[in-house]
Amino acid sequence: ISPVNARLMRSIHWMCYHPEHMPDALVCTNMLLRRFFLLNEMDASDPSQSNLYDSKYFIEKVLPTNLVDMAVDQCGSNIIGGNAPHVPEPMVQNLKAEFVSFESFLKAHTKYAQFLDVISKTSPCHNAKSGASNRGRRSAMESEISDK
Repeated sequence: ISPVNARLMRSIHWMCYHPEHMPDALVCTNMLLRRFFLLNEMDASDPSQSNLYDSKYFIEKVLPTNLVDMAVDQCGSNIIGGNAPHVPEPMVQNLKAEFVSFESFLKAHTKYAQFLDVISKTSPCHNAKSGASNRGRRSAMESEISDK
């Protein structure tokens, strides 16, 4: 993670300390995630090679797990308490949907990368490339089966 991205992540993390700032933190979180996605050098021919580490780290390690729920609750409590909310509730619902979409995409990307990793290790092409180096480590039964 670059120092600039780390600083941006920490600045949003600071907004999460007080519940009344949660709606604003959600707005800034989505803005930062959009930035990460737009600046991501994603190769359209091979999405597994894209670097989404910053986005994944930000969601999993920096943000509180209840950010979205707290933002929606805080928006509702401001309306009930008579204070004007910083972010109107319809906008908070849209921001919630956007954040959930980002989160779902990143989870799907992680699963896809894990799938490709497993396939690359278990495909016949992988075994053929590394067969010579693995020959000494295979048991006699494995060698007999593979040589047939």
